Amino acid sequence: MNPDTMKTLKILIAAGFAGGWLLAAAGAQTEPATNSVVDLVRRSQAAAQLGQTESALALARQATERDAAYAGGWKQLGALQLQADQFAEALAALKLAATLDPQNASTLRDLSTAQWRAGQTNAALDSLRQACDLEPANARWRRDLAVGLQASGQAEPAVATFRQALELDPTDAASWRDLGWTLWALDRRPEALEALDKAIAGGVAARRDVELQVVAQLIEDQQPEEALAALARWEPRAQLLDFAVPLVEKGRHQAAKPLLLEAWSRNEDPRHTGVYLAYVQALGGNRKDVPLYLAPFMETLANETDDALVGLALDAVRNVADGLDATVLVLTLDDRLGASHGQDPRLLDALERAAERAHVRQDLDAAAELYRRLLAHAPDRPAWLAAYELEQRQNGVAAADEWLADLRRRATSVVVRAAAEGPAADRKGRLAAAIA
Repeated sequence: MNPDTMKTLKILIAAGFAGGWLLAAAGAQTEPATNSVVDLVRRSQAAAQLGQTESALALARQATERDAAYAGGWKQLGALQLQADQFAEALAALKLAATLDPQNASTLRDLSTAQWRAGQTNAALDSLRQACDLEPANARWRRDLAVGLQASGQAEPAVATFRQALELDPTDAASWRDLGWTLWALDRRPEALEALDKAIAGGVAARRDVELQVVAQLIEDQQPEEALAALARWEPRAQLLDFAVPLVEKGRHQAAKPLLLEAWSRNEDPRHTGVYLAYVQALGGNRKDVPLYLAPFMETLANETDDALVGLALDAVRNVADGLDATVLVLTLDDRLGASHGQDPRLLDALERAAERAHVRQDLDAAAELYRRLLAHAPDRPAWLAAYELEQRQNGVAAADEWLADLRRRATSVVVRAAAEGPAADRKGRLAAAIA
């Protein structure tokens, strides 16, 4: 045993390991002679394979106590502690294993993991480099080194290391994917797309997610045509809606919009495409063609059972109701949904906003109808006062009072009912009631 190893062992003994070793030595007299350190390690490995973690750990500790100079015992103990997320303990055990057997590449690989989890980035990369040098044909470890370099901000060395890994295993789709994203971060787009193409063609895990991410990035980088071309290469039979919808659900509306517009131009499921396109346009502040996009959906809305689509339509209409002549759109939506969604805040907001907009534009008939529908659904809405004044203006005091009396009967809010009593009481001279 070399001097460095002896020194390390002495330090560990002084730190408190001695107690365990001495106790083990005392008990060893009663254990079977066949319980060699190698047997203990093998039994620990077998227990670990059966999922018996505690037993595996106990056997590994016995191995280190039986022969503290046996690297395999410390390696097994450290590997198990890594799996149990005992990173500080694993780091100590694996450091000792590597000191005892510095040419063991597998130990260095495990040590690298422990160092990484302990926040020792540079040490982890150094250990992994040593492991790769000892096993130069191991493509997986080379990729792991590249991933570590990339994660630590060393993009250019990461690219070179990914390429080394791919020379060893050009079929590794994960390496192509990670190389692609590293090149993308370096703004080397043609190389990045070439690598990502190979990842996708190679059946990379979560392929659809990778495709979505690439397409979204291209569009958000103002390259929608390149995104469409990429989709045509990867998924020639897929609908664009299959990619646009997940992007909408992730809130990446800017990325979804060109896909939806292209799907609309191709007449690809216009009912669904139109709802999503109206939603994206409306939330983006573009009100212009929302009624056009919603038209195919509105035609069949009476039999609609998809609550998600209904919700998107309601959100879209609510967001445009106060910015365009939305009377027909809002009234149609209420005709189709009023019975089932009459208490939905989005429908009520749309009716109120459209009513206020029509009132401002002096389209009084439209405003009155919108107010009536709003208050038929929700008589406690504050818009009742504007509706009452409009009713007076159009139909006279008597009709307005009759309308107001009906509102008071239906209102559930004490405040609204008391406030609605005021106008009628005032005209009858009941000043006390009016003030109340």
